[in-house]
Amino acid sequence: MINEVIAMKNLLPLAVLVFCSTVMADQSTDERHVEIEPYRYAMHLDIASVISITTPADKCNAAPVTMIYRDANGHIKGLEYLSLSTDCDAFGG
Repeated sequence: MINEVIAMKNLLPLAVLVFCSTVMADQSTDERHVEIEPYRYAMHLDIASVISITTPADKCNAAPVTMIYRDANGHIKGLEYLSLSTDCDAFGG
């Protein structure tokens, strides 16, 4: 009986690790398969937390940027909008 209890105590951390890695794998899959919606002026945005934002490809022109975010209901969504790079100074160079 004591050996069984010790064996169960040793297996518990392994079971927790397997469960957590499965949950994390499901979240990363959701982030990669998000439908990206183009931003429209005055559209309602429900952003609870930002997951990732791409950097603009062009240094000093408006370029598309994609933001992946989680809304207040926990759904992962994507939004594409135009942005300037932070590397561009006020004089275009």
